[in-house]
Order: sequence, then C-alpha cells, then structure tokens
Amino acid sequence: AWGVLAGRGSARAKEVVRLCRSVQHRLAGEWYDEADLLRAAATACQESLAEDLRRTVVFLPQRMRATERALLEALAVHGQVVVLEGQIGLGAAGAPSPAVEVVDTSDADEEVREAVRLVVAAAHRAVPLHRVAIAWPHDTPYARLVAEHLDDAALPWNGRPGTSLRERLAARLVLDVFRLDRKGIRRADLFALLAHVPARLADGTPVPRQHWERIARDAGLAGDRDWGPRLDHFTTAARAGGREADAEAAASLQAFVAGLRTELGSPDGTQRWAHWAEVAQHLLTRWLGGQRGIAALPENEVDAYHRVQAALDRVSRLDPLTGPVTRAVVAETLEAELDSAPGRVGRIGVGVQAGPLAFAVGQEVDLLIVLGACEGSLPAPPPAEALLSDHDRALTGGELPLDADLTALQHDQLWAALAGAQRAVLLWPRGDLRATAARQVSRWVAELEAASLTDTRRAVASFAAGLAEAPFPATATQHRVRALVNARARGEDPAAHPLVAGLPALRLGAAMVAARGSAALTEYDGDLSAMDFDPLGDRPASPTRLEAWVACPHAWFLQHVLGVEPVEQPDEQLQITPRDRGTLVHDALDLFHREVLAGHVPPPGPTGWGPEHEAALLDAFETEAAALAHLGLVGRRAFWHSERTRQRRELQDWMAHDSELLVQRGATVVASELRFGFTTPDGQEVPAATIDLGDGTALRFRGSIDRVDRCADGRLVVTDHKTGSDSHYRDITEVDPTAGGSRLQLVVYAAAARAVTDVGPDTPVLAEYSFLGRGGFKRIGVTMDASNQPAAQAAVAGIVHGIRSRLFVALPEKAQYQLSWVRCPWCDPDGLGTAERWQEFERKQADPRVAALLGLDVDEPDATDAADAPPVAPAEGPR
Repeated sequence: AWGVLAGRGSARAKEVVRLCRSVQHRLAGEWYDEADLLRAAATACQESLAEDLRRTVVFLPQRMRATERALLEALAVHGQVVVLEGQIGLGAAGAPSPAVEVVDTSDADEEVREAVRLVVAAAHRAVPLHRVAIAWPHDTPYARLVAEHLDDAALPWNGRPGTSLRERLAARLVLDVFRLDRKGIRRADLFALLAHVPARLADGTPVPRQHWERIARDAGLAGDRDWGPRLDHFTTAARAGGREADAEAAASLQAFVAGLRTELGSPDGTQRWAHWAEVAQHLLTRWLGGQRGIAALPENEVDAYHRVQAALDRVSRLDPLTGPVTRAVVAETLEAELDSAPGRVGRIGVGVQAGPLAFAVGQEVDLLIVLGACEGSLPAPPPAEALLSDHDRALTGGELPLDADLTALQHDQLWAALAGAQRAVLLWPRGDLRATAARQVSRWVAELEAASLTDTRRAVASFAAGLAEAPFPATATQHRVRALVNARARGEDPAAHPLVAGLPALRLGAAMVAARGSAALTEYDGDLSAMDFDPLGDRPASPTRLEAWVACPHAWFLQHVLGVEPVEQPDEQLQITPRDRGTLVHDALDLFHREVLAGHVPPPGPTGWGPEHEAALLDAFETEAAALAHLGLVGRRAFWHSERTRQRRELQDWMAHDSELLVQRGATVVASELRFGFTTPDGQEVPAATIDLGDGTALRFRGSIDRVDRCADGRLVVTDHKTGSDSHYRDITEVDPTAGGSRLQLVVYAAAARAVTDVGPDTPVLAEYSFLGRGGFKRIGVTMDASNQPAAQAAVAGIVHGIRSRLFVALPEKAQYQLSWVRCPWCDPDGLGTAERWQEFERKQADPRVAALLGLDVDEPDATDAADAPPVAPAEGPR
C-alpha cells in the first residue's frame, strides 16, 4: 500500500508515506507496534506451526487490516482456518426474527433513563442481568450517561467505561499540574486544580484549600505576579490585626506556590523525558499521600493510578529518540498515550453488558437495548479523514479501508447484534438539547418495519411520563417522586404524604414552599420575631450599616447578622477599579491633611490653599499611587498613565473649590480621618457618637470623619469626601437631613464631632458631602442643630425599631430588563433576576407588619459611587 501511495497518491499521501517510513526507520530495532507484531507472527507461522495452532476459528470477522489477513493466510499454510461469517441482512435464510420495539424519547438523557427502566423491568421478569445488553453507535454522550444511570440504580455492569482514563484522578493530577502555568500561575487556575485533585504539603498534611482560597480572594490575588507583593501585604496586615492564623496560612500558600515553581521550572524550560516522568511520579506520590493514601482510593481510581504509572514509565523511555522537551510536550504525549489505552469496567458475564454496537456482535442475549437510533447517529456520518482521503485509499486495492464503508460496517453490526437477541428495543431521541436540534428516526428502522420485524412503537412524552408509566422505578428517588406525583393526581396533599413526613429535608422544604406562597410573613421569608436576640448587638453601629437596613432588611440580616458576603473573584485588572480609585483619593487627601496638621505643610492662608499646598497634595497622591501600583491595583500601564493624569487634575480642581470655601468661612483644618467609637492601639477608648432614640435609650455609633474644620465663628464643619455621583444625595435638606432615613452619615458625623471635640453638645455643626469631579465639586450638607435634630432622631429610632422588630423582609427590585451587574447580591444571588422575589414581595405586602415597615422611604444605593456605597450595594461593574 505504501508503494502505491508513494507512486500514484496525492502530494499529501506521498508526504504521509514519507513520514511513516521515516518514523518506522527511526524506531526499528528498539520499538514495535501492533502491525510489527502481526507481521512477525505471520513470518513465524510460515516457518513452522505448533500442533495446537493447526486449527483456527475466526468468529464473525469485521473489517480486517492487511496485517491481520496476512496472519490468517500464514496460519492457513500449515493448518486449517475456519471462518464463521454469519448471515447478515434481512431475509437471510434461517435468520432469527427478534421482537423489536421502537421507542422515542425527548432526548438522550431520557433515552438512557428509559433503558435502565427496561433493565429493571427485565430483572423483575427473572431475566439474568448478564443476558441483557445496552449498545450505542458512538460514545458521546451515551458512554457516560449509561455508566452514571446504571450506577445510580445500583445495577452491576461491565463494558465501556463512562469515564476515560485521562479523566481519572491520577491522570488529571499530572496533566493539570503540568499545564498549570501556561499563562503563569493564576489564582483561578490553581484553586480550580486544588478543588478537583488532592494536594499535600511537604510534611504530608492536606493543604487547607478553603482557607487558602478565602485568603487569596481577600488579598486580591489574580495573576502570576500577585503571589509575592499582595500576599506579603496581606500577611503583614493580618499580623498587625492579630489574625495570626490567616498570616500563617498566607505564608504557607506562598511557600506552596514557590515550591511548585521550583519543581516545575519555567514553562519554556526543557528537560529529559525521564526527568519529567520523575517529577510526575513525585507529584503522584506526595499529593495522593503515598501508598497508604493510594490504597484508600476507590478501586477504579487505584487501577487508573497503576495505568498512569505504566504510561509514565513508557514516556520515560523516549530519551533515545529526542532531546530535552518542555512540559507541554510531555503533557500532550502522555494525554495521547492515555487516550489510546484500552478501557473496560467489570468482568464479562457479570452484570449488564454495555458498550458500542461492536461489543454486541456475536452475543446471545435475552434483551438488547440500542440507543441513538436516529439519523446522524445510526448511521453516523463518515468521519473527516485528516491524512488520507478515500481517493487515495481506493488506490490500494482494498488494503486500506474506505471511510465510506463505515456506514455498511455499522449496518452489519446492528443486524448482527439484533440477530443474537430474543427481544430488542431501539430508542431514539426526538431532540438534542445539547445542540438545540430536532432528530429523526433512523432510516434503518424503516427497513425493520418493511421486514415486519417491529411489533410495537411507543413514545415517552417526558421524564414525568416515563416515570409514571414505568412498571417499576429504577431508583429510590424515582420511586419517591412517582409516589408523590400519584398522590397529587389522586387529589391528596403531597405535603401530608408519609414520604414527606419521613424525610426531614423534604418535610422542611414543603413547609418552606407553602410558607413563601402565603400572604403572611413567616419565618421562611424574614419573620424572626419569635426569636430572642438583639440584631444590633452591643457594639457601636456604623451609619452605613443602618442605611443598609433601609435598602433591604433581608440583605441586612444576611450580611450583618449571619455574616454572609458575596464571593468576589479578583481578576487581572486592565484599569483601576472604582473602589480602589476612591480609596486612593481618600488616602491621598488624608495624607495631605495630616501633613498640614503635623506642621510639615503650612495651614491655608488668607487666600486659601496655595501652590505649595497643591504640590504637597500631588506628592501625597503620588505616594499613595505608588503603594497601589506596588500591589498591582492600578491596572495596565497604558490605562494607568491617562487615569493618573486625570486624577491629578481632579485633585487640583477640588483644591481650588475647597480653597474658596475655606476663605469664605475663615476655616482651618483641625482633624483628618477622625475616628470615633473605637479603641486605639494603645488601649484608649475614643468616645462614640450617641443619638437619643426618644424612648430613654440611645444608640452608639462608630466611624471615621474624613475631615473636620473649625470656622472663624467657632462652628465646626465635618466633611465626607465622595468620588461618585451626587444623584442619590440630592434629597438631603435642612428639614429632612437623613433623606427619609436613607442617609445617616452627616447626622452621625455631626454628633461625633461634638463628642470628640471641645464644643458643647448643643453647638450647631455643618455636616456636608464634598464631591469630586463626578459630582461637579458640589457640597451637599445641612447644619445640624435643635431645629432638625428631632427629625434625625426619629429617623434613626424608626430604623432601630425596625431592626429590633426582627422582621427581615426582602425588598427586591421590581423585575425588569437584565442589567450587566447585580445591584443586590443577597436578593439576586444567582444573577438571574428578581422576578420570583418580587412576586413574593407583592404577596407579603398583605401582611400589616410589612406595610408598617414600608413607611420608610426606601432608596437605592448609588450604583456608581463604588467607593462610598453602603454595604448592601458593593462596588459594581460589568460581570
């Protein structure tokens, strides 16, 4: 065949022949493949033949290669070769006529469920399981589905495994680790690896994966360059905050990544094949826990481990053939070796036989179930040949089979399999949900009908219909579902069924569904009034914490009582995030003001801030920006250059506006980042802000005021810097300083200024928000005095009363078009919208307690002011 192709074949065929001859010549003497083995056997048979090999029976031969035919011809020279071809085709003399049933289902998954139900039904008719076979035309998706459903039904089986060797634990471990740093060691890739394969530290203890992952997210790790500076920063901060366990875990994570880098080397580095095999063996031994850990694995994983070890041994012997290679080449070679390894589950004769149609040829069974009997699967389209076309193959005179002949081969396999069955069921899917396409029944079913071999046609309308019509459910779960469905069909209440009463999870789930469907607020949707606890606790509260309750009591409960936070997945940044931008501006202003307070920069003069103040502010900005850049938080250099220039200009403009106000007020800066309600590092208590609730009690607050000024007339001005828009702060007025309870910072900061400074408790305080560029450098504020203090106290008291009522009803947004971000991750945790939560909210409004809670003017947090947003609405952006 090679000679014909080399002389008459296409240019591609000639190149294929040249390549094959080159590889064969290079491997000759040291290596052999199956074809070499068959040729050697044929040569040995031509020279002599043992007495017990003089009679050979070939049973139902399929498409044979030239080397296989040559071996049979050699055996025939000195002995007798008997070929049992069988009679294939409709109408063949003496051909058996099995009873064939054709069943259509909704999709491939329902096909397999129906197949397992047929197996269970056959077992109930006393059919031995080894006399039942399930066959399919191609492995995808049937091999995996059949294996999963048979295992779920606890039915023993043997045949084609649903999980390939390279999907097993040992293979995944080696392949995934070898490919881990293709784009550097990224946080997401590392923890995806650790989530699926076990790993151990150098001392043999399992890695604290969950703790590590929380630390990696909190530290903002994303790309390969973050493991050093960001983890160092996190470790230092954790130790300073007394979180020694977090600091130790961060250090161990850093050491683990460094050890991986040392063991793997550079992705472009080359080593001998034997070296890479040794690295893989070391990873397997250490990560799987040595021989004791390997022995504790499931039987199929232990078998896969030994097969991977054998494949690595073969890979280690490739050094004589080529020079040093990269890990990527080794991984590709190992993967190809694992893919070519034969796989089988169980022993022949034990349990249901499962595999491709070729497995069923020549088998005598009582029940044959054929899956995928639809166009596109049976027959399957000829595969696209990447090397030799059928035109080139036809030149070899039959030595190389044609791809077009595969359809005829599959046809023969189907009829041979049917011939060995007493009863057969052909299942086909009406649709493919994976490809969202409709399917048509196989043309070969029409041939069966023409030969009067099909006796029944039926359809399984859906999963529910298949379950209801099955003689016996395949699993305990299916049995329970069917029992409940039948109870409902009889008009009974499923919640009162004995099955529900006997399963706590099902009983509580049914109670939850019923409660959420009612018009009354229940413990399943926020009514915790029967529980005795104070949601606020005994620590001072922050104003943004109370603002979050106004936005959504349900979110407040999850976040501030249960401690549930949305999981943020740091990613490599192209640009600085809104939150980090706000932090940078706040820190730069604080550093500048502290320089003024320390006397390193003179206070503003009669004309306000001058050039030296502007230079000092920009120096403070550059200092804080350099710290963020060191942590990798400013994005790519090209973006950061323009953003840095913009922020410098914005700070210059802010200083010009601030200077005018300082001159008008005759004000000087007296404090920056003034903390209240905290304990200092040296143990001193800083007084908290206190607001009277009007019932003889008061609520203490803690926080930090960005800046405090003292005017020429003795008044205090407290300022909170805002880097976002002013759109959600415009409702603040002298009459309503809290904007209906949604904005409490100014009220609390005014009270805090009185508490921690030397002014009297009734002294008026001007509290204001100072907006930067996005807010047009506006100042929105109020003067807190005796005229509006009662309104502020009433707003705070209403919020505290609502919190202590322990009614945490959800206030979701009304269902609308889907935004590119989630406004409230507690009401919309899956990001699929709030339609169901809104319907629940509309029902619950019938409860008078909910109506009372809705007396507050609920406002939405500023989705654009990421740096200043209250906790219920974290920094937002495209997901």
